[in-house]
Amino acid sequence: MDRYAPAWKTIELMTIGNIQSLYNNLKKPDVQADIALHYGVAKIGIFQSYFEAIRKARNMCAHGNVLFDTKLPQRLPHGPAGNLTQPDNSNIIGIIAVIQYFIRQISVHRYQEMCEELKDLLKKVENEKVREILKNVSGFETF
Repeated sequence: MDRYAPAWKTIELMTIGNIQSLYNNLKKPDVQADIALHYGVAKIGIFQSYFEAIRKARNMCAHGNVLFDTKLPQRLPHGPAGNLTQPDNSNIIGIIAVIQYFIRQISVHRYQEMCEELKDLLKKVENEKVREILKNVSGFETF
């Protein structure tokens, strides 16, 4: 019998913030770089910035906050999720671009499902400001 639970089992019970802290506190930068590269991100700083954007969005959703006009405290850097310019590099468009990027890295099929679900959702949005924001997100150009 092992003394400790397997890593996958332990991480499964961690919050996104706990996982982010674990990643940020890894003692070997080459391990951080390997993890980032696994997801197609060449620089640790960009990976950390993306991770923070996802954590912020998740927490806002979990606590019932409004996402469509959110502002990230730090702008998202240019990277594989896109070369976002102001203000998109610090708003919901940037956050969605990062989430889309990671989902696509994990599963192209799930990425396609997400885009379809977001398009269906866009059809139901009555608020013009929200519709305009969502139309500018990658994958919504056809609306």
